[in-house]
Amino acid sequence: MFIHEAIAARSKACPYIQRASWRWYPTENIHGRFCILPTDTPDGCVIISPSRKDRCPGWQPTAADLTANDWEVTKC
Repeated sequence: MFIHEAIAARSKACPYIQRASWRWYPTENIHGRFCILPTDTPDGCVIISPSRKDRCPGWQPTAADLTANDWEVTKC
């Protein structure tokens, strides 16, 4: 689905979105999921990354991210 469809499909049980291509980080020493938590706060969209211990506000999507149709809803 497209990003706007994934945002609309979120629920309390699955509040995050991710691209199917982001399911696993492509290195040997970091494994986990990248997830985005869309918000209406000044933080904008918050990224959850396996390489960080805390949430990172202000996700900067690429043009490919914004036009992709592989977005999905997840628990992260």
